Amino acid sequence: MDIPTKHQASPIEKIRNLVENSTDPLLDKSPVHENDIFEILWMLVGSNVEKKLCADIPIWAIGSFTHLNFANASTSWRNLLYPSLDGKKDGVTGAGWTNQVFDYFSAPLEDNWFPAESSTQELRLHAYGNFISVTNGVHRAVGAVNYLAAIQGSRTAVLQKAMLTYQEIDQELLTFLKSKSGTEIYFSWVEDRNRAAGIRIISATKFGAVIYYYKDRKISTKQWIPLPNWALPYLTKARLLNKWHNVKQEYLYILLQKKWLQDISV
Repeated sequence: MDIPTKHQASPIEKIRNLVENSTDPLLDKSPVHENDIFEILWMLVGSNVEKKLCADIPIWAIGSFTHLNFANASTSWRNLLYPSLDGKKDGVTGAGWTNQVFDYFSAPLEDNWFPAESSTQELRLHAYGNFISVTNGVHRAVGAVNYLAAIQGSRTAVLQKAMLTYQEIDQELLTFLKSKSGTEIYFSWVEDRNRAAGIRIISATKFGAVIYYYKDRKISTKQWIPLPNWALPYLTKARLLNKWHNVKQEYLYILLQKKWLQDISV
């Protein structure tokens, strides 16, 4: 007579169990596809040079991925671990993962490959100021963020010594955005008659909106618009010569936190 063996939880099942018992607020936030925010990030960093670094990365700063082919849009971190409700996406299945992944998540990453059969190369990240996009290793990043948030908490947990490229955002622009916190923000990339590029910015409240222009690290007021903020989407669509992008509050939350990387001279 065969004696039934006790089911051994797989690594992904262990992570799911931890997350189900965690109330960390990051787990209910939704990372996005990089395509949804790239033009905003590109405008923010402008032509600032890229620097290659190896640094500790706070998990709260990770906001986008270069692909989300395993999940539907607007899915929370915790729900990325499961199949979608419509059954069309599998979520992160953890196929080929062993218990070695927990050592990987908790140790310096550097150029180490993920311990799974289908994994290739090291985890790669790109930082636009505070905002981080995962450019290689999306599935493992989802596993790591969920695991570390559940056991350490998202305000203190870091990916240790991760490989990334970094582009600074001008402090003048960040200071301006912080001063407009709580308003609706829209960006549009423009060029003047001298072909000098800059950012046109709309800041809207319930009373109306102001269009600003950011160029050469200076903000200038361009135009007052007596429209309530609910009308802004119609305004931005009506200005057909300019493509406007809404800088959502969840993006600003990451961008305007205290800088997690203080020294970029590495």
